[in-house]
Amino acid sequence: MRVAPEPLMGQAVPEGILLRRGDRFSLAIRRPDGSIALRTGRLPSPALRGLAAKVPVVRGVWALAEALRGTFLAAKGLGGGLRLGDLLATVAGGVAFLLLPERITSLSGARKKYPIVAAILEGLGRFVGLLVYLAVASQSPQVRRLFQYHGAEHKAVNAFEREGRTDPEAIRRASRLHARCGTVFAGLLSILSGLALPPEGRAEHLRVLEG
Repeated sequence: MRVAPEPLMGQAVPEGILLRRGDRFSLAIRRPDGSIALRTGRLPSPALRGLAAKVPVVRGVWALAEALRGTFLAAKGLGGGLRLGDLLATVAGGVAFLLLPERITSLSGARKKYPIVAAILEGLGRFVGLLVYLAVASQSPQVRRLFQYHGAEHKAVNAFEREGRTDPEAIRRASRLHARCGTVFAGLLSILSGLALPPEGRAEHLRVLEG
């Protein structure tokens, strides 16, 4: 039986993109002088990654660690430009987007008295919070640049999956939207969880995110 190849994964990093497939990664960074720096390497052993993927909480921590690893590889070795303050503000905004609507309805007592209304308000609160978060974060030139490279990463993955190559011509033709975008999935999941999960389930869901 022929085993299907692992999908190509990617992420935006400061001034570049990182692509992963199996236990290998490739990192491309634009230097301040306009030249492109390339780096390839291996990720931790497949057995270790496979074990982490089977444990729910560890899986999320592992994914975050891999994402941060790519970011710091770019910043440390290849001249990336994202400041620590911008990175921390972006992460803090994302945490607030996830937790603030739940906390407001919980402290106000609405979740116990009007659970359905509270669920709708939490979903709407996350949606509005996401829009505000993106609008505020994009005011930082470094973060806005990172968002642009997020679209470039989608184009590179789409070009490879559709044409089997990532030369400039193929990438220009590719879409900047991708069906497997983890950022969009996480945002939609957080918004819809307020409507799909009962109050007890939402509380447990957020406790897992918090700890």
